[in-house]
Amino acid sequence: MLNPEKEKVEKVDAAARCKAGHAAKIKLDQQMGKQREKKKVNLKMFKLSLGGGKVEKMNLDSLKQKFGKTESWIEILKGETVPVPREEYLKDLKKYRVTDTLERMEFKLRKAYQELIETFQLSHEEAEKFLKGDKVEKMGETGCKEDSMRKLYDNYKSYRAEKGEVLVKEAFLKLGLPGIVYRSVEVQKVIGNWRQLQEGSGLVIPRKKENDEFDMIAIFGKGDGILVLLCEVKVPSTFPWDKEEYEPNQKLFEKAWEQLSKSHNFITGLLGDIPTGALSIHAVSAFPMSTKVILEKVVDPSCCLRYVICKEDLAPGQLMSKLGITPTKPSEEGFSHLQTGGSRLSCLGSLHLGQRETSQAYHENIKRLKKERDQVDSDVWQLLDDHQKEAIENMVNQMQLSSMEKDFGRLDLSMSEGAAGPAEKDDSLGGQNLTFLTGAAGTGKTMVGGEVVRRMKEKDTSALVIITNMFLTDTAPLMDDLRGKYSEVGEVVGMDTLLTRHGVDRQKYKTPSG
Repeated sequence: MLNPEKEKVEKVDAAARCKAGHAAKIKLDQQMGKQREKKKVNLKMFKLSLGGGKVEKMNLDSLKQKFGKTESWIEILKGETVPVPREEYLKDLKKYRVTDTLERMEFKLRKAYQELIETFQLSHEEAEKFLKGDKVEKMGETGCKEDSMRKLYDNYKSYRAEKGEVLVKEAFLKLGLPGIVYRSVEVQKVIGNWRQLQEGSGLVIPRKKENDEFDMIAIFGKGDGILVLLCEVKVPSTFPWDKEEYEPNQKLFEKAWEQLSKSHNFITGLLGDIPTGALSIHAVSAFPMSTKVILEKVVDPSCCLRYVICKEDLAPGQLMSKLGITPTKPSEEGFSHLQTGGSRLSCLGSLHLGQRETSQAYHENIKRLKKERDQVDSDVWQLLDDHQKEAIENMVNQMQLSSMEKDFGRLDLSMSEGAAGPAEKDDSLGGQNLTFLTGAAGTGKTMVGGEVVRRMKEKDTSALVIITNMFLTDTAPLMDDLRGKYSEVGEVVGMDTLLTRHGVDRQKYKTPSG
């Protein structure tokens, strides 16, 4: 038999154990629990300035019909989930290069951290404080290099936070429900140039701060109504040089619940004329980079954890259960409410303008392709595995030794699986300084050979790289690639070009047999 008093005590105990900004969460629950009344709207026509001298008469119904003619709405009617924006250009936010991945940033940060310890003699704690932007007396006045280390950490944090939002967005898209998932909803851009229509129609949209931005708003059709998911994403700070996973602090949770309160006010004002029974709103916070084990240290499982999405919840098939959603095919009325929501969030304002439809995103992608390709071509890292490193060191050592002894035959290093074999001398070539590198296609022969030549260049500045493959002309793509990679080593020329330059004619020799 249920004991109400015991349940009450257990809830109080759970709240006391919970460090997830419990007080802010209670305020959110109280706000969402208030009875909402349907707004009566005015369907009067208003003249709207659409920019470029274009003016159009419109009311809420014609706005809805306008959205019904978009590519997005056609996709939704087919049962698809539409993302807005269509494509994510995270690296444009802070002008990152396309080659700046999280993995590469982490690699650079680990290297910077080690350099601060070894070169600048900082302790582990001091190096961490410096990269985080805190003052460290030992460093004194810093130069450009040290400042770039700090900037790298700032970029890493912001890019990781944006990446976390995209992970949640992708998980929402995989729910497979007909609707729209909006990421980074800026209030000012939603309101845009149809403010007069909103206010004249009777919609009341709270905007204490018009620069408010909400991480995620998803609208799905469900039965005779719509389901709105509000989500704020938080990514706790982490340090690539430290493998330990840190617990999110209470302020992160408080900020999430407070922002969800604003998001709830915004969406209920925007969709105020949808009947109470047809509008279901869920609000959750998401920590996509944090594991459940870590979150349970600060969030009581019997208290707020069911409103917090963790890393494991983003796995296929898990999110639907976590959110407690039962998929229900939208009726005609449900689709109508969904069309209303889509029209007001993304039909007239400038929210993700140019990225709301597939055709718009396609043309934008074409523009960016060349720029990104050029960035990749000019910023390629060659990461050598242990086998390749061993092959390079063996070759360089043997070649240096042969230069001293003038008695070097053949060194044959296999690039197939397994460790590189020991250097083998073969006197059949008469003491020529030759090195043969063998291996199957794709094992990295060209990459290893180029690295060997680069290191030998440090000893001999008169290097000349000759490409003897008769099938490679000077205009071949591989020749261009080799010049780009090894031009600093020495001149890269084809055998034909070298012979022509020195006036040597090719002569075809025939064997005695013909």
